[in-house]
Amino acid sequence: LNPFLIIIETVIISVREFTLSFRLAANKRAGHIVLRLLGTYLALTISSSTFNSAILILISSGYIIFKFAICLIQAYIFCLLLSLYTDDH
Repeated sequence: LNPFLIIIETVIISVREFTLSFRLAANKRAGHIVLRLLGTYLALTISSSTFNSAILILISSGYIIFKFAICLIQAYIFCLLLSLYTDDH
């Protein structure tokens, strides 16, 4: 049973960095999709109503600030986890 556990641990350790980078890339991609949807709605409402356009601009600006804060937190977590993973070996 011991050799089998060594193989499992080796696979888990080698896959950690890939899963971490995949999660971060998926989070970034989801944020870009939301921004694109907000931009599309904004482009459609500019011709119809200035009040709706102003609200969408405020929402988009708030979301960009929120996304920037999340980006900083994710960068910190990525660096922290990467240093922890490299300290294991």
